[in-house]
Amino acid sequence: MVLTSGRAKFKMATFQRRRKKSSSETQRCSVKMDGLIAPQVCCRLTSELIKYLLYERQQIPLPYEQIKFDLKRDETARQETKDQRITPEVKRPKSLFPSSERKRCKHVVDCMEELLPHLEDLFFLTFVPQVLILIGATAVSPKEAYILNFADALTTSKENSLSAKSCIRGLLREMVTKDFLPISSMPPITNTILLVKAHRDCGLNWFVPKLTYKLGSRGQQYDITLTGTAHAGEEQVHIEEQGPKDDYIWYQAPLSIKGYKEKSVRAAKPEDIWI
Repeated sequence: MVLTSGRAKFKMATFQRRRKKSSSETQRCSVKMDGLIAPQVCCRLTSELIKYLLYERQQIPLPYEQIKFDLKRDETARQETKDQRITPEVKRPKSLFPSSERKRCKHVVDCMEELLPHLEDLFFLTFVPQVLILIGATAVSPKEAYILNFADALTTSKENSLSAKSCIRGLLREMVTKDFLPISSMPPITNTILLVKAHRDCGLNWFVPKLTYKLGSRGQQYDITLTGTAHAGEEQVHIEEQGPKDDYIWYQAPLSIKGYKEKSVRAAKPEDIWI
């Protein structure tokens, strides 16, 4: 009888943990802007947030720009080595990356460099009220979902827009000061996927339309809403003016950025220290 009761309590505790995991509350972060932002600035915000999340959520071992710089320096050193004759006096320089790690690092940089120009074209072609950055194996059931809302802060005027630098600084400041991202629960090394909401007739070719896409509820969701203030002479764009909401569908980037971990350095031995 005691054994049965213990099993029942164990099953109940397991069920409650699963239920709590599947019904996590959405974390919200509201960023108030003293002005409005143009589509080009929204594009920069999206790209910088992707880079920030890749590093902050431990999908890459170093900030993206540092990885890109190191990879370029490594490729330059390799090319210089090919151009000059290697002799005993001139030793081959050591590569910054092991061969397997270099391949994964190059994949991250190649994916980002392919994604960013298409992202710029997207914001130039159509009104984009929402962006989804997903960390997980699939877009249907990601571990973490970051919803970036632009609808309440947009303007078509590039001249009256806030600068990209000030907007990026304001967004990251709010996320850091409010402890928006939990440090205790990091996702495993997985894919980073991008989806954008745009008009179904905007003429996008590279992005893949997802007519029936719906974000699952199992993973942790983070909602980031940008709210702008229209000053005198500034015209704010509203999604209602751009057509019915049903005309806006999700488009998915046809690539995913696979993270990687840096190989651990060999632990120092006593003989290494006392030489």
